[in-house]
Amino acid sequence: MSGRSSTGYAYRVALDSWYVRNWNLWLDIVILLKTVKIVIKKEGAW
Repeated sequence: MSGRSSTGYAYRVALDSWYVRNWNLWLDIVILLKTVKIVIKKEGAW
């Protein structure tokens, strides 16, 4: 979990830049799986 919702603007921009530079299909699959896990556990954004 990146903690994105509790970070500053500059860090969120850095995360987005990293994603764009390192994108691949497997990264998207990992993100989707982590998202499903968080939704099922009812964690994350409030």
